[in-house]
Amino acid sequence: MQYTDTQLTRFLNKVAIDDSTECWNWTGAKTPLGYGVKWDSAKRRLTSSHRFAYQLLHGPVPDGLELDHLCRNRSCCNPNHLQAVTHHQNVIRGRVAEVASKTHFRKGVTRTLANANGQTITLQRPDLITFARQHGFSVHTAIKIFYGQRETRGWHIASEN
Repeated sequence: MQYTDTQLTRFLNKVAIDDSTECWNWTGAKTPLGYGVKWDSAKRRLTSSHRFAYQLLHGPVPDGLELDHLCRNRSCCNPNHLQAVTHHQNVIRGRVAEVASKTHFRKGVTRTLANANGQTITLQRPDLITFARQHGFSVHTAIKIFYGQRETRGWHIASEN
């Protein structure tokens, strides 16, 4: 789909680029969930700002796929922060990010985990996804180990700072 210079200018006038995250934050209308929406005059209907941006750079979203915000920022419409994925992948990624971002203790707290073989690892909260992947745990299980609610495959809290 080709867009006119006027359409592109109108789109870019409602984008505020965050230099620290490289997110293109949509400053126009948003849904109650925080997704940007705009009028697509070429299609004569409302469309999401991130979908419009993705189509500008990558072309149409393939049938059966939807866009995942890799940056987890719903108002972001940077095409480089978007990936076409299945609905299932999008839901799983969103849920993992939500669980992993929850913090139940002050920033800077670290915990040293140990297992029965004498291995130790010192983690902060954001390291849990990596820990889970390296040791074959679900993120949910890694969180339970981290908070001392479960001992799995010998891993447990050895010390807390």
